[in-house]
Order: sequence, then C-alpha cells, then structure tokens
Amino acid sequence: LSLAIILGWQFFYEKPRLEKLATQKKIYEQQLARAKVNSANKNAAKIEQAEVLQNSPRVNILSDVVKGSISLKGLRFDDLTLLQYKQTLDDNSPAVVLLSPSGTKNAYFIEFGWRGKDNNITYPNANTLWVSDKMELSEGQAVNLHWTSPENVKFKVTISIDDQYLFNITQTIENHSGKPISAQNYGLVNKSYENQPSSSVNILHQGMVGSIKGELQEYTYDKIKDKKFMNFSGDVSWIGITDKYWLTALIPDKTEQYNAHYNFAIKNGMEKYQADFITESKIIENGEQFVIVHHLFSGAKKVDLLDKYEVKFDLKLFDRAIDFGWFYILT
Repeated sequence: LSLAIILGWQFFYEKPRLEKLATQKKIYEQQLARAKVNSANKNAAKIEQAEVLQNSPRVNILSDVVKGSISLKGLRFDDLTLLQYKQTLDDNSPAVVLLSPSGTKNAYFIEFGWRGKDNNITYPNANTLWVSDKMELSEGQAVNLHWTSPENVKFKVTISIDDQYLFNITQTIENHSGKPISAQNYGLVNKSYENQPSSSVNILHQGMVGSIKGELQEYTYDKIKDKKFMNFSGDVSWIGITDKYWLTALIPDKTEQYNAHYNFAIKNGMEKYQADFITESKIIENGEQFVIVHHLFSGAKKVDLLDKYEVKFDLKLFDRAIDFGWFYILT
C-alpha cells in the first residue's frame, strides 16, 4: 500500500508538476531571450547612475546616515547611499548604494502618486516635472513640492526625514476643476534583480515581504517569478522588498484600505520585481481636497530601529522583516 501511494504520488502529482515547471521555465527563457533581443534592437543599454543623476533635476538628501536625491521628474526616490555601511570590509570601500534610477544596472526606486479613470483629468506620471520650494532635504528641513494639471487640479507633496531611514510623505490633491473628480492614491517599490543568490539558507529571506491582515506575506524572488502576480486586499500594515541587510518598506496611511500586489515582469531585458498598494477610488468634489500621509523606510535592518517604528506607527510584524527562522523567540 505504501509503495502504491509513493508510485501514485510520483506519477499523478510529481511528474505533471515537474513537466509544468519545465514548460514554464522554457516559456520564461524564450520571453527573456526575446526581451533581450528587443532591448538590444532598441539600443536600451544600461546607463551609469552618475549620468542619470547629472542629467535630471533633483532635491538633494543629506543627513548623518544617508545621502542621495529625489528626482523632480516623476517624483521618485531613486538615489540613496547608506553612509554608515561599506560595500566590503576594506577601509577604502565605497558606501553601500541602496537606491538607483530606472535604466541603470541595479535600478531600485520608490514612487508615490495618483491615478484616475477619468480621461478628462490629467494625473501626474513618471514624466511630470514637479516644482520644489527647496533643493535640499534634511532632518528638520522638509521640502514642499507641487504640480498643477491643465484642468486646474493641484497636487502637493511634503517630504521630511528623521534622523535614521524614515521618510514622511504627505500628499494633497486639491480640486479646482469645476467638477467632481475620481482619484486613487498608490505607492510602489520597484527593483531590477539579476544573478539571484541562493535562497536555500533557512534563516535568510530575500524578496517580497509585508504584513497584510496581520499576517506576514513573504515570497522569494524565485516564487514571485513563477507566480508573476499576486493580489492582496484589506489591512496593509507595510509592504516592500527585503535583502540580506537592507529593507525598503512602504507604510501606508492607516485610515484607508488598499489592494496590494507583488509583481514580476521583464522590461528591456531586465527582471523587474515590484511591491505596491493602491486605494479605492475617491470622489473629490469641486473646491474640496483629499490628504493622505504615508511613510517610507529605506535602510539597514537594525532590530532596535525596526522595533521603534513598530511601536511608533503601530505596525504589525515589522521586526519580521529580519528572518529569524522557525525558532523566532530563541533567535
């Protein structure tokens, strides 16, 4: 009976599953090959980070622990260096670069913004050029940005940073269009990832991570690549991408409900991973405004720091961004 169960399992379950995986892998490799060919045909060669930073208007970020900049084109957090950590143990090693602009080899960026289904309203996008009242963001010195659509809908953003790795992002939409509008607010973290290290270590999770409906939702890069798309809804406490030492986490406004997603796609020959959230549609009457406040953590996974933010913002399982393994309490 045991032998029959084992053989039956292998024939009716394992064999079809492996065949399906082999087919999926073959299709994926074909897609990747086509994407790389198309990328080469379009001359979409990866550009150096310094070139991107030099050729785009930016608000500089400077504190004791980080330096970098925010792109005024698209209002993206796409340049962040961790000043207290080096890339190797060598004394002359450069500091760890965490975020990098789209189009670079290690592209890794965060974006907050608005979307809408009303085709008669223009919403800010990746090509929108925002106006800032200051050109430097530092602890105690927030920056205020704004952009007004052709229909006279004003979008405002205020960004501040604490003494560590936490950004506060306050977004306001003011409707002066003369009619009601419908808008959704979103946040995303997008990362290009190649040559993935083995994820077989029992106490090292790398990939997508978040706390949704009070449960930890973590999936490795490989699993998201297989699934392509995952959808969650309800109470999104935080969501993002984690690596061995670093975490980028979106912490959405607790007054709203969200749909959240993990995504995988191939773009310009690069493997792209994304974690994002989006609100339900909000009706904003003429002459009214809607304000929403998010936070962004982008830095080193220090236990005491994660614990501090978990208490301060009532986050669920924020310390579990560090993989303590099965024996959590002992670890």
